[in-house]
Amino acid sequence: MKTQMKNPMKIQVKPHPPASFLNSVAAGLLALCPLGLPAQEKTVATAPAPIESFEIVPGYPRNGLEYQARAEVGVNSVYYGLKYPQPWTAVISGTAVQGAEFEVMNRQSTELPARGTMSGRYLVAAGNNGILRFDRQAADRNTQPAAILATSGQHPFFSAAGIASSSDLIAIGDRIYWGEVDGSRIQVWSHPAELGGFSVLHAQTTYSGPAAGYIKRFKQFSATESLALTQSGALYVFRHDDLFTDLTGPTAMTLLATGVTGFDSREETYSQGGFPFNGIAVYFTVGHTLQADSPPATVQRRRQTNLGGWTTAATLFSTGVGISGHYDS
Repeated sequence: MKTQMKNPMKIQVKPHPPASFLNSVAAGLLALCPLGLPAQEKTVATAPAPIESFEIVPGYPRNGLEYQARAEVGVNSVYYGLKYPQPWTAVISGTAVQGAEFEVMNRQSTELPARGTMSGRYLVAAGNNGILRFDRQAADRNTQPAAILATSGQHPFFSAAGIASSSDLIAIGDRIYWGEVDGSRIQVWSHPAELGGFSVLHAQTTYSGPAAGYIKRFKQFSATESLALTQSGALYVFRHDDLFTDLTGPTAMTLLATGVTGFDSREETYSQGGFPFNGIAVYFTVGHTLQADSPPATVQRRRQTNLGGWTTAATLFSTGVGISGHYDS
């Protein structure tokens, strides 16, 4: 669950069930603060700089909390504690206990690109010179040079579009996935989290119009498929499970919507041809801008069909003012 925060320097949790369709948020907070605890705020993590985003990481017997914080120091922008875990235990009939901080990373942003992604002991990021990997458990983690997993994807028949700096990354199994974008193509590649191995071109599509920029966000929703949102607001579905595309070629990417600012997905049971069907529903916001006179915005939904396709978009809510996409979970 990812939540973005503009300026706070601390994270507080209060066990009050939120009234929103993002039920995963409530589930995550209840996992941290079971029923029976006093309804009071508790600071569970602090940082010496504004916290940009945080994520609850489920685990047994403890849940973890990873966050990113950034501050301007002179002419240099410095990252503090890039998404490091802050474990704490919620005991039945007891109180939530704050854990000790560990594996803190504090580096200049010129050394470590934004949008870092945790993958076990490593922090990975898409830089100008490739997919960078930092060992957050190393004694010299604040000064060690980055290991380069891949400078760009390699495929015998398809040229790489080129790694876009600030592309989101996602860890699925033991592989790291990233996006490569140019003026007409969008690609999804992966590489093992360990050095060596080979890159795989999983999916590719072409587009026209405004530049796609880079992959702004990935999200896996099944064992075989994931979602990808470009900087320009195009939301795609793609297959991430095929490791043999050197022989078969990359799969196509399905465009679900354009003008998207935020999205989420969940498994639902709904009717297909008069019979109940358990499938994936994708919710997304369209029409938001950051200007004060933001155009009308909508919350829409598309559902996966029993044949693997997608229903047409259904508008669930419309407003005369913009809807922020900063609630992604």
